[in-house]
Amino acid sequence: MKKTPALIVYSGSRLFGNIIKNDFNDILPTFTLQSDDANKEYDKVFVFFEYVGNNQKTLELLSQVLSTAKVNEFFVTIDDCYEGLIDKEFVDMFTQLLDKEPRITDYCILSSNAMLEKLIPSGKFKYFNIHLHLPDYDEIYPDILNHIPNEHLRDKKFLCVNRQERVHRLRTVDFLLKEDIAKHTFLSCTLGDYAPLLQPGTAFKSQNVEVERYQDPELSKVVLTKDSIERLKLALPIDLDMIESQRKAFATNMPSLEKYFDESYWSIVTEGDFSSKKNIRQFTEKVLKCFAYHHPFVVIGLPGTLELLKQEGFITFSGFIDESYDQEENDDKRLNMALKEIKKLNNMNIQEMKRMYNQMMPILKHNYNTYKNIYNKAEPADVVNKLISWANK
Repeated sequence: MKKTPALIVYSGSRLFGNIIKNDFNDILPTFTLQSDDANKEYDKVFVFFEYVGNNQKTLELLSQVLSTAKVNEFFVTIDDCYEGLIDKEFVDMFTQLLDKEPRITDYCILSSNAMLEKLIPSGKFKYFNIHLHLPDYDEIYPDILNHIPNEHLRDKKFLCVNRQERVHRLRTVDFLLKEDIAKHTFLSCTLGDYAPLLQPGTAFKSQNVEVERYQDPELSKVVLTKDSIERLKLALPIDLDMIESQRKAFATNMPSLEKYFDESYWSIVTEGDFSSKKNIRQFTEKVLKCFAYHHPFVVIGLPGTLELLKQEGFITFSGFIDESYDQEENDDKRLNMALKEIKKLNNMNIQEMKRMYNQMMPILKHNYNTYKNIYNKAEPADVVNKLISWANK
């Protein structure tokens, strides 16, 4: 099969880099266009474009790239399978671009946001969470993973790591401090952008567009109680897997957390997104680490997170805790319901928690094996077949 050129726009494409080049390059051979290819003419070109969270900027850049390329036809793949941030506004703006650019003769939008299926025409959307297939994330290699659970009595009840600043993470950490659960927890929490909240009258620094997607827009609106401010001022930063001075140094990979998983019984997973107003349904690598290390968890995340995990074949822990928080759309209620379950678990002594953990072992082994099996499947084959069909027309 003749190689088809591929344009990799903006920050690249995890779909292209982690899936197509690794698993499908023999049946979908591609080569990436370089800057010195700008003046060459091509009949057909794949465009792999990773959505990065700024609707106007990303589409302007895509339009610019397409307008300067000497190509008769484009197949555009919008890759949102890592962040899961595409919204209705972006879909509407992309539809307008399709009307203006007739050389886009086909397209596909991939996203880990399951709710997009209602907004995108049939056959043009693929729900795909690339976290399930990413190699070498936090030094986890699922294809060669051989984790054996620690059978000895463990040091702590919980593990809760928090890197990027988010309102729900700060509230969770404050709860753990207030309820004296932190002393039973391997806990981390940066100070970073939380500092202005702990110093009333201090303004948040303006952020440039490049890092805008990493900021929690709700952070500057938070009003903490006097007690919370005092607790957090005394406690932050809380170093564990990294220290405050290294906070911005890790672009993707983080130090291994295996020793903390092996010496605790439950994970408190503070996901990247929490607000139900965003109309997102997704999960990230944060829960997958729990599967890799045989860990049960409570998720402080989006509504429907546990339901999505079940659809992938995982089993959650409704036989041991009340997981009805997962269906609660009100953010404050959902947070409080999840924290209530953490408090109940904390009322157990370490011996009781060990016995509970042993009872959960069939579920933990099932999730561990399910994660490894999903990782080893080459996905998404249906999208690759669609690309091959277009290239051969």
